[in-house]
Amino acid sequence: MSSIKRPAETGGAPVPGADPAAAGGVSGFEARLLAELQMVVTERVAAAGQEASPRAGRGPAGRVWPRRLAVTGALSAALAAGLAVTLIVTSTGAPSPHFAPATTVAAVLDNAAIAAQRESAAAPRPGQFIYTKSILAVYQPRHHGYPADRVRQSIETWTSAGGIHPALILTTGPGTKTARASESGCVHGFVYPAGVLKHQRCKARQYAGYRPWLPTTTAGMRAYLNTGPRDGSHAQSMIETGFYLLTGVDLTPAQQAAVYRALATVPGLTVVPRVTDILGRTGVGIRSRPGPGMSWTAIFDRTTFKLLGADIEPTGPGYDRNAMAVQPTVVNKVGQRP
Repeated sequence: MSSIKRPAETGGAPVPGADPAAAGGVSGFEARLLAELQMVVTERVAAAGQEASPRAGRGPAGRVWPRRLAVTGALSAALAAGLAVTLIVTSTGAPSPHFAPATTVAAVLDNAAIAAQRESAAAPRPGQFIYTKSILAVYQPRHHGYPADRVRQSIETWTSAGGIHPALILTTGPGTKTARASESGCVHGFVYPAGVLKHQRCKARQYAGYRPWLPTTTAGMRAYLNTGPRDGSHAQSMIETGFYLLTGVDLTPAQQAAVYRALATVPGLTVVPRVTDILGRTGVGIRSRPGPGMSWTAIFDRTTFKLLGADIEPTGPGYDRNAMAVQPTVVNKVGQRP
């Protein structure tokens, strides 16, 4: 079974600000459309306004508004509700980003970066937790006298956003078995639960599930990924470290985009036009070759370009497949699910 690399905390000053491209809001096109819809609705209720009393046409300080905007209280409420719906439709129903055809590594990863930048950003509080859920399927064929082994598990994690509480991992399966495991946090400046060393001092950011100080630029993130643990090729180390950040940490939209664009500079990657994850979702894959006889494929949704999971397969029988059932999500306490 392959282990996903968790990069050691390297410290460094927080990176101020967020990527402007991640900011929301109504575009110029949407604003014009909203204004036109407002005009249409206003014109339709104007006739009813003619029946209103003269007092209805007076605004604050006795100012007289144009007659076509004078409406009764009921119509005014209806108009406000209608405009609220219009605003919701125009702001959330914005056209999808223009994605390039998913035919090259650069295009797929840039599409993923564009999608990430459109997500809303909300900083969790230190006392909150980052929840994730993944499905892991492992198959090892019979070899050297050992029987075949096939396992499918659901793995849920609650990681302290600020690193100040221990984390919880629930592993369910095979069957209905559920195992609970606790990962250390930095509680009042000391590692808890303690490992081999008792009363070991720590910094909360070493265990944090939310890390706003990580780089937000392609060059900065590539340099950060270069510092990750290495037990294989340099390129594969960067890929697996990036995968861990994207699936196990609550990154800001700008940080997610930086990871994707940094990984696009890794040599030797290829596109797999069609690949299905263990939950049956079909996507496009980005494949690397960690070593002789093995492939490592990150899978992206073909429409949204969200990261779905990863497949690790040798050339012979056997596999190690991981699917993200729930992306990193902020919750208030351990055990809470979104």
